[in-house]
Amino acid sequence: MSLTLFTLNRHCQDSLESCLSAMLPGDGLLLFQDGVYLLARQKPDLDHLSAKKSLFVLGEDLVARGISAKIPTGYTLVDYPAFVGLTLEFSKVISW
Repeated sequence: MSLTLFTLNRHCQDSLESCLSAMLPGDGLLLFQDGVYLLARQKPDLDHLSAKKSLFVLGEDLVARGISAKIPTGYTLVDYPAFVGLTLEFSKVISW
């Protein structure tokens, strides 16, 4: 089975819901750019995902937006080199 990394760079609930509905167990979700604002919401649909999916957030974008203290448990903080590594780790990358 090929695993997919979904990247979300917008603070848009519709994009998040579409992305989550397309994800399968083992897929990953990376929030970056304005997508990191979704962490500030502490939505239940994000909190329960860590059991089935890999969740990542780009640390530089959190710092740039002043919300670095709002990382929910279950997320892995990554930097730019790790972001590139994730694109190589997963079979496909889909941007939302």
